[in-house]
Amino acid sequence: PERIPFGNNDHADSPASPDHARMDGFYVSDGWADYEKNNRFFISGQDGKPKEQQKKLVQSICERLGIPTTWQRKHITVRDRAWTSRMQRMGRYAPEKHILTLNLDEACAAETLRGLEADSGVNTRGDGRTFTTTSYKLFTQMRVLYRMFGKTCSSWHIVNHGGLGKNPIWRLATRTSKRPGDAHEKFLRVKSIERKVWRAQCWDIT
Repeated sequence: PERIPFGNNDHADSPASPDHARMDGFYVSDGWADYEKNNRFFISGQDGKPKEQQKKLVQSICERLGIPTTWQRKHITVRDRAWTSRMQRMGRYAPEKHILTLNLDEACAAETLRGLEADSGVNTRGDGRTFTTTSYKLFTQMRVLYRMFGKTCSSWHIVNHGGLGKNPIWRLATRTSKRPGDAHEKFLRVKSIERKVWRAQCWDIT
């Protein structure tokens, strides 16, 4: 489809506000949680580096919501037990990371995407961004989020990437605008079929 419709935020796991949605994205892209005391989570960002701005955004969001934070040189700590429990459910390690639901209205979808893009980079060609993850579920969710805003992505699955980790990676690249001479939109094609019995939302793609 040209676009995937936005949700309505009525799922039990939908974020309570656009601020909460941005924090969901920040945690999935650049965060980790305390699994011992279960009362705090962390968002990375080193002082004096570009991601220091990320910590300032986290601090301002938490101030608006009345949540205490502690500023550290390489990260910011958010102290809230219920919120930490939510973040823990989004995955502990990179291959497990995911958003809890995509039933998001336009404002929350936009803020979730902005938070997730904290772990993306500017394309080496063009004016879009490239997002890389070891989580297939997150890769799929990012593609759906982009499609909600009418953006088409190129994608790659790389097994032997030569990096430090052993997990395969999935990569998305998107342009922020169209220019004369850009390639035509590509159709989605079926690459494989899983012949299992399971329930899922379906769309008529013909």
